[in-house]
Amino acid sequence: MRFIFDFYQFNIDYSDLLDDNTAIVKEMKTHYTKAWETLGYENKPDESMLNQMGYLLLETEKVDFVGKFFKLNVAYYSKSFNVYYALGDFYLASKHKDKAIESFEKA
Repeated sequence: MRFIFDFYQFNIDYSDLLDDNTAIVKEMKTHYTKAWETLGYENKPDESMLNQMGYLLLETEKVDFVGKFFKLNVAYYSKSFNVYYALGDFYLASKHKDKAIESFEKA
């Protein structure tokens, strides 16, 4: 069965996250959109996986890149308080206090 669904698995390496020229967020969006179209039902990355990647990057001080993961998570899981809380942490780290407060209030 694995060879039938070989398109389904999205592989990501830690080095993909550290590369300054990475397009991993765009690749992830494209991958899950194609899987959605192929399978015929909504398919998206796990909320906690996106949060973990974002917080991992926050520790490496790749603040601008972190926002891409947290914003993607908000787009996919807009009804989850946790994604807004994480987005608020991103805004705090990037010195956008007003946006951070707004995100924390949504959470």
